[in-house]
Amino acid sequence: QAHGGSYSAKLQPLGSVTDPSAPYFYYPMQMDGEEGYSYADFSKLAKVSFYMYNAESEAHEVQLAVVASISDVYSTDYKVVGSYSLTPGEWTKVEYTPDYEGLQDLCDITNVAGLGFVFENQNSSSIADAPVLYLDDLTLSVSEEPLAEIKTSEPGRGEVQSFDLASSL
Repeated sequence: QAHGGSYSAKLQPLGSVTDPSAPYFYYPMQMDGEEGYSYADFSKLAKVSFYMYNAESEAHEVQLAVVASISDVYSTDYKVVGSYSLTPGEWTKVEYTPDYEGLQDLCDITNVAGLGFVFENQNSSSIADAPVLYLDDLTLSVSEEPLAEIKTSEPGRGEVQSFDLASSL
């Protein structure tokens, strides 16, 4: 299956019988090195769009998440920013426009760690039970200039700074 070219990414999110958490993967927004890239500044992000194909006979759901931090391959802090139903046998176009103020309560929007894709746990250890989905044409539409006003806060002398919203993951 391919949407906008010759190839797409085949996904078979499975989950686990012993771990109730939802299976997910993420794209890092920054990679160092000669072939590196940086899309970490979400203050310049106008829109994220992608297509996902559901090769199954029943609907499935995917959630898009903004990854605030990545400790290691098993440990990320993320917030789901959208849920999308995937129609059986069709390509579903997903578009996400950032809520800059809400994201700033989560993380430094000029240094976002990644974009995550979260799926339903199939409660199985057999790949035969995993739905077959395809991801294609992932696009980040960015601006040259910031689209968001960066919030800053300086507590007054003797005032305690609250971090309640930032720790609501």
